[in-house]
Amino acid sequence: MADPDLAPAAVAFARNVRADKDRLVDLYFHARTTLVGKQIDDLGLTPMQREALQVVIDNALTDFGYGLLLALDGAASLPDGSQQIYDLRTEDGQAITINGHLEAAAYEAFHLG
Repeated sequence: MADPDLAPAAVAFARNVRADKDRLVDLYFHARTTLVGKQIDDLGLTPMQREALQVVIDNALTDFGYGLLLALDGAASLPDGSQQIYDLRTEDGQAITINGHLEAAAYEAFHLG
């Protein structure tokens, strides 16, 4: 459950990024209609190897998604060393990156639930 003090737009954004990560992993390993899914199939892995690879890819995408959200909120630097808060807003102007809310929402979405 999201912290009630967090900006709703930050919580929704973080949850959507997490949901998209989950969708991609599912697509890669079950729908097999993507280039990545086809490449995985072409490896000819055993079921145990496939499961292990799925965990690795899920963890890699978690690291990427979580790290990107932290960078957008100014809580982590990008590879070039820059670290700043990016002003992200919904279409109706609600702040997504505000006072560390996206950082906290990202932690909740990617590591708590």
